[in-house]
Amino acid sequence: MDSLRVLFVDRDSPESEEICSVLMEASHLVLPAGSLDEACEALFVQRFDAVLLGASLPLNGLPEFSEKLRQVERNQRSSSRIPILSLSSPSAGAAPDPASVPLVDGYLPDPFEPVALTEAVRNLAKAVQGGGPASGGGSAELPVFAPDEFQEQVGYDPDLLIEIVDLFLAESSQQIPAMREALACTDYAQLRRLSHTIKGSLGSLHAARAKSRAQQLESAAANERKDACQALLAELEADLETLIPQIVAVRDGSGRN
Repeated sequence: MDSLRVLFVDRDSPESEEICSVLMEASHLVLPAGSLDEACEALFVQRFDAVLLGASLPLNGLPEFSEKLRQVERNQRSSSRIPILSLSSPSAGAAPDPASVPLVDGYLPDPFEPVALTEAVRNLAKAVQGGGPASGGGSAELPVFAPDEFQEQVGYDPDLLIEIVDLFLAESSQQIPAMREALACTDYAQLRRLSHTIKGSLGSLHAARAKSRAQQLESAAANERKDACQALLAELEADLETLIPQIVAVRDGSGRN
Protein backbone atom coordinates (compact mmCIF):
# COMPACT_ATOMS: atom_id res chain seq x y z
CA MET A 1 0.00 0.00 0.00
CA ASP A 2 1.49 3.33 -1.07
CA SER A 3 -1.29 5.67 -0.06
CA LEU A 4 -4.53 5.43 1.85
CA ARG A 5 -7.49 7.75 1.35
CA VAL A 6 -8.77 8.67 4.79
CA LEU A 7 -11.92 10.62 5.60
CA PHE A 8 -11.03 12.19 8.95
CA VAL A 9 -14.04 13.53 10.84
CA ASP A 10 -13.44 15.79 13.84
CA ARG A 11 -14.08 19.23 15.20
CA ASP A 12 -11.40 21.83 14.53
CA SER A 13 -8.68 21.46 17.13
CA PRO A 14 -4.88 21.30 17.46
CA GLU A 15 -5.21 17.55 17.98
CA SER A 16 -6.96 17.06 14.64
CA GLU A 17 -4.28 19.10 12.86
CA GLU A 18 -1.61 16.91 14.44
CA ILE A 19 -3.37 13.73 13.32
CA CYS A 20 -3.74 15.03 9.76
CA SER A 21 -0.03 15.88 9.72
CA VAL A 22 0.92 12.39 10.87
CA LEU A 23 -1.18 10.77 8.17
CA MET A 24 0.18 13.15 5.53
CA GLU A 25 3.77 12.37 6.55
CA ALA A 26 2.94 8.70 6.04
CA SER A 27 1.92 9.56 2.43
CA HIS A 28 -1.79 9.14 3.06
CA LEU A 29 -4.36 11.38 1.40
CA VAL A 30 -6.54 12.95 4.09
CA LEU A 31 -9.81 14.80 3.66
CA PRO A 32 -10.80 16.54 6.89
CA ALA A 33 -14.49 17.03 7.68
CA GLY A 34 -15.76 19.09 10.60
CA SER A 35 -18.93 17.08 11.17
CA LEU A 36 -20.66 13.86 10.18
CA ASP A 37 -22.99 15.89 7.93
CA GLU A 38 -20.00 17.25 6.02
CA ALA A 39 -18.53 13.75 5.89
CA CYS A 40 -21.78 12.42 4.37
CA GLU A 41 -21.46 14.91 1.52
CA ALA A 42 -17.87 13.79 0.88
CA LEU A 43 -18.98 10.17 0.46
CA PHE A 44 -20.83 10.98 -2.76
CA VAL A 45 -17.92 12.69 -4.53
CA GLN A 46 -14.86 10.68 -3.55
CA ARG A 47 -13.98 7.14 -2.59
CA PHE A 48 -12.23 6.39 0.69
CA ASP A 49 -10.34 3.45 2.11
CA ALA A 50 -11.13 4.25 5.74
CA VAL A 51 -13.12 6.64 7.93
CA LEU A 52 -11.41 7.96 11.06
CA LEU A 53 -13.49 9.58 13.81
CA GLY A 54 -11.85 12.11 16.12
CA ALA A 55 -11.97 11.85 19.89
CA SER A 56 -14.06 15.00 20.27
CA LEU A 57 -16.69 13.96 17.74
CA PRO A 58 -20.18 13.20 19.12
CA LEU A 59 -21.36 9.76 18.00
CA ASN A 60 -25.10 10.47 18.07
CA GLY A 61 -25.15 10.94 14.28
CA LEU A 62 -23.09 7.84 13.53
CA PRO A 63 -25.97 5.46 12.67
CA GLU A 64 -27.20 7.74 9.88
CA PHE A 65 -23.66 8.29 8.60
CA SER A 66 -22.91 4.57 8.64
CA GLU A 67 -26.09 3.78 6.71
CA LYS A 68 -25.19 6.32 4.03
CA LEU A 69 -21.68 4.89 3.84
CA ARG A 70 -23.03 1.37 3.33
CA GLN A 71 -25.56 2.66 0.79
CA VAL A 72 -22.72 4.21 -1.21
CA GLU A 73 -20.94 0.84 -1.13
CA ARG A 74 -24.08 -0.93 -2.36
CA ASN A 75 -24.62 1.62 -5.14
CA GLN A 76 -21.02 1.21 -6.27
CA ARG A 77 -21.27 -2.58 -5.93
CA SER A 78 -18.07 -2.45 -3.94
CA SER A 79 -16.41 -5.77 -3.13
CA SER A 80 -14.84 -4.35 0.02
CA ARG A 81 -16.20 -2.69 3.14
CA ILE A 82 -14.93 0.74 4.19
CA PRO A 83 -14.11 0.44 7.90
CA ILE A 84 -14.81 3.06 10.55
CA LEU A 85 -12.15 3.70 13.19
CA SER A 86 -12.43 5.90 16.26
CA LEU A 87 -9.78 7.68 18.29
CA SER A 88 -11.87 7.46 21.47
CA SER A 89 -12.45 4.17 23.26
CA PRO A 90 -15.95 3.22 24.44
CA SER A 91 -14.92 3.89 28.03
CA ALA A 92 -13.33 7.27 27.44
CA GLY A 93 -15.30 10.25 28.70
CA ALA A 94 -19.05 10.15 28.27
CA ALA A 95 -20.35 6.78 27.14
CA PRO A 96 -21.34 6.79 23.47
CA ASP A 97 -24.80 5.86 22.34
CA PRO A 98 -25.02 2.03 22.63
CA ALA A 99 -26.65 1.88 19.23
CA SER A 100 -23.61 3.62 17.72
CA VAL A 101 -20.85 1.51 19.24
CA PRO A 102 -21.32 -1.59 16.99
CA LEU A 103 -20.94 0.66 13.96
CA VAL A 104 -17.31 1.38 14.86
CA ASP A 105 -14.96 -1.29 13.52
CA GLY A 106 -12.06 -0.47 15.81
CA TYR A 107 -10.62 1.91 18.39
CA LEU A 108 -7.13 3.38 18.32
CA PRO A 109 -4.92 3.74 21.42
CA ASP A 110 -5.46 6.57 23.86
CA PRO A 111 -3.44 8.72 24.47
CA PHE A 112 -2.76 9.48 20.85
CA GLU A 113 0.37 7.79 19.50
CA PRO A 114 1.30 8.86 15.96
CA VAL A 115 3.21 5.67 15.17
CA ALA A 116 0.40 3.46 16.44
CA LEU A 117 -2.15 5.46 14.47
CA THR A 118 -0.25 5.18 11.22
CA GLU A 119 0.36 1.46 11.73
CA ALA A 120 -3.29 0.83 12.56
CA VAL A 121 -4.44 2.63 9.43
CA ARG A 122 -1.91 0.74 7.32
CA ASN A 123 -3.05 -2.61 8.71
CA LEU A 124 -6.65 -1.62 8.17
CA ALA A 125 -5.96 -0.73 4.58
CA LYS A 126 -4.35 -4.10 3.98
CA ALA A 127 -7.40 -5.83 5.44
CA VAL A 128 -9.79 -3.80 3.30
CA GLN A 129 -7.80 -3.70 0.08
CA GLY A 130 -6.29 -7.17 0.31
CA GLY A 131 -2.84 -5.65 0.64
CA GLY A 132 -2.95 -3.96 -2.76
CA PRO A 133 -2.23 -0.33 -3.46
CA ALA A 134 -5.00 2.21 -3.28
CA SER A 135 -6.42 2.99 -6.68
CA GLY A 136 -7.38 6.35 -8.11
CA GLY A 137 -10.43 8.29 -7.05
CA GLY A 138 -12.63 6.91 -9.83
CA SER A 139 -13.71 10.32 -11.13
CA ALA A 140 -13.50 9.14 -14.75
CA GLU A 141 -16.25 6.62 -14.02
CA LEU A 142 -18.69 9.37 -13.06
CA PRO A 143 -21.01 11.10 -15.55
CA VAL A 144 -19.83 14.40 -16.98
CA PHE A 145 -23.21 16.11 -16.71
CA ALA A 146 -26.78 15.22 -15.80
CA PRO A 147 -28.86 17.75 -17.77
CA ASP A 148 -32.23 16.31 -16.76
CA GLU A 149 -31.38 16.57 -13.06
CA PHE A 150 -30.01 20.08 -13.54
CA GLN A 151 -33.14 21.27 -15.31
CA GLU A 152 -35.32 19.64 -12.68
CA GLN A 153 -33.34 21.41 -9.95
CA VAL A 154 -34.04 24.83 -11.49
CA GLY A 155 -37.72 23.96 -11.91
CA TYR A 156 -37.39 24.00 -15.69
CA ASP A 157 -37.04 27.78 -15.47
CA PRO A 158 -34.99 28.83 -18.55
CA ASP A 159 -34.06 32.20 -17.10
CA LEU A 160 -32.71 30.67 -13.89
CA LEU A 161 -30.89 27.97 -15.86
CA ILE A 162 -29.22 30.56 -18.09
CA GLU A 163 -28.29 32.67 -15.06
CA ILE A 164 -26.62 29.73 -13.27
CA VAL A 165 -24.70 28.59 -16.34
CA ASP A 166 -23.50 32.09 -17.22
CA LEU A 167 -22.44 32.72 -13.63
CA PHE A 168 -20.45 29.49 -13.60
CA LEU A 169 -18.76 30.31 -16.91
CA ALA A 170 -17.78 33.76 -15.67
CA GLU A 171 -16.54 32.56 -12.28
CA SER A 172 -14.68 29.48 -13.52
CA SER A 173 -12.85 31.55 -16.14
CA GLN A 174 -11.33 33.47 -13.22
CA GLN A 175 -11.05 30.62 -10.74
CA ILE A 176 -8.93 28.30 -12.87
CA PRO A 177 -6.18 30.91 -13.52
CA ALA A 178 -6.32 31.83 -9.83
CA MET A 179 -5.87 28.16 -8.91
CA ARG A 180 -2.86 27.89 -11.22
CA GLU A 181 -1.35 30.97 -9.61
CA ALA A 182 -2.02 29.69 -6.09
CA LEU A 183 -0.33 26.40 -6.93
CA ALA A 184 2.65 28.16 -8.52
CA CYS A 185 3.04 30.20 -5.33
CA THR A 186 2.44 27.10 -3.14
CA ASP A 187 -0.46 28.95 -1.55
CA TYR A 188 -2.27 25.76 -0.60
CA ALA A 189 -4.80 27.53 1.61
CA GLN A 190 -5.99 29.62 -1.34
CA LEU A 191 -5.98 26.61 -3.64
CA ARG A 192 -8.09 24.70 -1.14
CA ARG A 193 -10.60 27.58 -0.85
CA LEU A 194 -10.91 27.89 -4.62
CA SER A 195 -11.31 24.14 -5.03
CA HIS A 196 -14.04 24.13 -2.39
CA THR A 197 -15.87 26.99 -4.12
CA ILE A 198 -15.79 25.48 -7.60
CA LYS A 199 -16.80 22.11 -6.13
CA GLY A 200 -20.01 23.69 -4.86
CA SER A 201 -20.72 25.30 -8.22
CA LEU A 202 -20.18 22.00 -10.02
CA GLY A 203 -22.53 20.31 -7.58
CA SER A 204 -25.24 22.82 -8.47
CA LEU A 205 -24.73 21.97 -12.13
CA HIS A 206 -24.93 18.22 -11.46
CA ALA A 207 -21.48 17.82 -13.01
CA ALA A 208 -20.40 14.77 -11.00
CA ARG A 209 -17.04 14.07 -12.63
CA ALA A 210 -15.62 17.57 -12.30
CA LYS A 211 -17.09 17.91 -8.81
CA SER A 212 -15.31 14.74 -7.72
CA ARG A 213 -12.06 16.03 -9.21
CA ALA A 214 -12.44 19.36 -7.37
CA GLN A 215 -13.09 17.43 -4.15
CA GLN A 216 -9.86 15.47 -4.65
CA LEU A 217 -7.96 18.67 -5.42
CA GLU A 218 -9.32 20.27 -2.27
CA SER A 219 -8.06 17.28 -0.29
CA ALA A 220 -4.64 17.33 -1.96
CA ALA A 221 -4.33 21.05 -1.27
CA ALA A 222 -5.25 20.49 2.37
CA ASN A 223 -2.41 17.95 2.52
CA GLU A 224 -0.05 20.26 0.59
CA ARG A 225 0.79 17.54 -1.92
CA LYS A 226 2.27 19.48 -4.81
CA ASP A 227 2.51 16.65 -7.36
CA ALA A 228 -1.05 15.52 -6.65
CA CYS A 229 -2.32 19.10 -6.90
CA GLN A 230 -0.61 19.61 -10.25
CA ALA A 231 -2.06 16.41 -11.68
CA LEU A 232 -5.55 16.99 -10.31
CA LEU A 233 -5.70 20.60 -11.46
CA ALA A 234 -4.76 19.51 -14.99
CA GLU A 235 -7.44 16.81 -14.85
CA LEU A 236 -10.00 19.31 -13.56
CA GLU A 237 -9.23 21.62 -16.46
CA ALA A 238 -9.70 18.71 -18.86
CA ASP A 239 -13.01 17.86 -17.16
CA LEU A 240 -14.18 21.43 -17.65
CA GLU A 241 -13.22 21.35 -21.32
CA THR A 242 -15.57 18.40 -21.70
CA LEU A 243 -18.28 19.82 -19.46
CA ILE A 244 -18.57 23.39 -20.72
CA PRO A 245 -19.79 22.61 -24.27
CA GLN A 246 -22.50 20.41 -22.75
CA ILE A 247 -23.82 23.01 -20.32
CA VAL A 248 -23.63 25.69 -23.01
CA ALA A 249 -25.71 23.49 -25.31
CA VAL A 250 -28.36 23.09 -22.61
CA ARG A 251 -28.30 26.83 -21.94
CA ASP A 252 -28.65 27.73 -25.61
CA GLY A 253 -31.49 25.26 -26.09
CA SER A 254 -33.39 26.13 -22.92
CA GLY A 255 -35.53 28.85 -24.49
CA ARG A 256 -36.52 27.02 -27.66
CA ASN A 257 -39.44 25.02 -26.26
